[in-house]
Amino acid sequence: VKVPRSNGRNYEMRSRVAKGLYELVVFLVNTGARRGEALALRWGDIDFERGQVRIITTKRAAKGRRAQPRFIPMNETLRELLEGMPRGTADERIFKITRDNLRAKFERACKLAGIGHVRIHDLRHTFASHLAMAGTPLNLIRELLGHTTLTMTLRYAHLSPNATLEA
Repeated sequence: VKVPRSNGRNYEMRSRVAKGLYELVVFLVNTGARRGEALALRWGDIDFERGQVRIITTKRAAKGRRAQPRFIPMNETLRELLEGMPRGTADERIFKITRDNLRAKFERACKLAGIGHVRIHDLRHTFASHLAMAGTPLNLIRELLGHTTLTMTLRYAHLSPNATLEA
């Protein structure tokens, strides 16, 4: 891959995705988890028998309230990803990538891939958009995203083929 430099010289470079970034991106696209929720995930939160991931909702825990878990069913892609990763103890974090350099690594990967400005949070929107386009009821999308009210979820209503019928 030729990487353009500010000095005008383009250097050949082997592109290598930052360790753990690929797995985190696949996880986020397939669960709709927030960045902090994914980085806090432990192996004890994965239930392969039931086929679900327990996500502790960090957003609701603000202002002295207790964190509430939500459960995301595993699709085939997510199950294969998690089964293919080296497992640790129940208390061990799944994603070893740190919050400090995550954004820089993600932006660099997007640049090398030739895609425009994309934020990590956009992967959450991608998850919700795909559900809406597949005809998933908006209230179920709300539950999976961990929104407290339907108002936040309504931004995906225009993507739902049944949006006018539900209205």
